[in-house]
Amino acid sequence: MRPGMIKLKSELRRKDEFIATLGHELRNPLSVLRTASLIFELDGASSADMKRAAGIIGRQVQHVTRLINDLLDVERIDNGKLQLDVRSVDLREIVTNVLESRRSDAERRKQSLTLQLTQDPAIVEADAVRLAQVVSNLVDNA
Repeated sequence: MRPGMIKLKSELRRKDEFIATLGHELRNPLSVLRTASLIFELDGASSADMKRAAGIIGRQVQHVTRLINDLLDVERIDNGKLQLDVRSVDLREIVTNVLESRRSDAERRKQSLTLQLTQDPAIVEADAVRLAQVVSNLVDNA
């Protein structure tokens, strides 16, 4: 097989893997959005429940928007230059936000989510959105 064909097949495989991963990543926040939006339809939902659901929806919409922007930027994908927004982030905050967004699903399934965090910051250099995706996948797959 010619070197050009090997490279093309490799690039196509990488793109297919990225699209499959992105499809999985988009399904997770959409499920959370659907669940959070159901709170607004409950007759007995308190204003605290509504505020919590609105926060969840806002965070997940930002998450989905970022994923869609990644998908639409075909040039970066084609060149293998998907940019990460690496900065200092507190892992505790990311884990807390992810678990909060998953709590409704867990309660609906009669599952328990328990979080024990240290008081000390857990600062890491990472892309907060990608790190949230990792934590979210871990929780979803647990």
